[in-house]
Amino acid sequence: MRNGIAALIALGIFFGQGFQSLRALEIVYPSDAGVLDITKTPYNADNHGTIDVSAIITKAMADHKFEQIIVYLPIGTYKVTNTIT
Repeated sequence: MRNGIAALIALGIFFGQGFQSLRALEIVYPSDAGVLDITKTPYNADNHGTIDVSAIITKAMADHKFEQIIVYLPIGTYKVTNTIT
């Protein structure tokens, strides 16, 4: 029983560290790459999961609907409580 619990704890630590290293991986695109990071100005979307970003994502897509861009959500937690259109 103890070996099983120790194995589960070790596995949790291993995967926990793996996820932490993913969080440290920040992708930075060149300014002319056609990528809109919604956590930056002017949208400043919260990626900690505390503030609803439904309207921000919808606005970012609407503001750029005639452009060929990617609306980029960096690694994080996004609170979405409404339909994104």
